[in-house]
Amino acid sequence: MFGFSWMPLAAGAVAGALAVAAPMRLYDRLIDDPAVFESGRLKGQGEERIAWEELRVRMIRESQVRQKAAQAKIDEVERQYFIDRTGDAMKIITLEEAIKEAENAQTPDRPKPPAFSRGVSRALNPIGRGTP
Repeated sequence: MFGFSWMPLAAGAVAGALAVAAPMRLYDRLIDDPAVFESGRLKGQGEERIAWEELRVRMIRESQVRQKAAQAKIDEVERQYFIDRTGDAMKIITLEEAIKEAENAQTPDRPKPPAFSRGVSRALNPIGRGTP
């Protein structure tokens, strides 16, 4: 029958490999210089590093702006709290003086009035009850 020889097929494969490999080596030596490739890679790394550094600096600045805004809100709330507490302290002092005056005004002939007058009681309600 017909015999098939692998020898021409193998020779063709070797010749094809050489036909591809020789121009590739020539291209690598003449056009695709490794030094040019390396310098381009280093330049790209430098540009990428600069871009990332600019992004990092911008993110830090935005974070600082948000942090300053949050701190300003906290400071405002704290200031308002101290103003309210000072006003409450003044109200308490006024009420304690009114209580002392009411206690001093009592005479043994009259029956004792309620512990707190209606006005004092109503004035104490918005402040709340403290613990002794």
